[in-house]
Amino acid sequence: ELEQYVTLSKENVEREGTVILKINLPEKLESGFHVINVEGSEVAKNKEGIAASASITVPIKIFVPYDGKYIEATFEVPDVNVNKEGKVMIHVRNIGTKSIKELYAKVSILNNENERKKIETAKTILLPEETRTLKTTFTTHDLEQGTYKAVAHIYFDEQQETLEREF
Repeated sequence: ELEQYVTLSKENVEREGTVILKINLPEKLESGFHVINVEGSEVAKNKEGIAASASITVPIKIFVPYDGKYIEATFEVPDVNVNKEGKVMIHVRNIGTKSIKELYAKVSILNNENERKKIETAKTILLPEETRTLKTTFTTHDLEQGTYKAVAHIYFDEQQETLEREF
């Protein structure tokens, strides 16, 4: 989609060496992820019979932040044994143009849809393009062995996102 903004230096194109690409992006691009795939291949030296040649594709990834407050989050709850400390890690990246003044999560630990634990992370801020990990722990001495579900409600200023994970 962005190939029209890429020009290739004419030097070294048909020889070994470095190839220079110039990317001249427009003033405004649609928010989100964009990829420019740069492809190169060698010309087979043997023109007769069967010949092999190598090729490569290199993606150039470009991200344009969303206008306002937006996050991208992933959620980790490693398996834990009874009577050990459980850990919750929520990795949050600000993919918006505005700073988030208050970021935190409330996590519920469920067994058969019954809430067994409720924990909360510390509050923090999140600047544009910044990534932080919200961490908290929980005790397991009062939990039975089995499969549990963690539900994280991530609060960022006036907005909320919910993630779930089994462990």
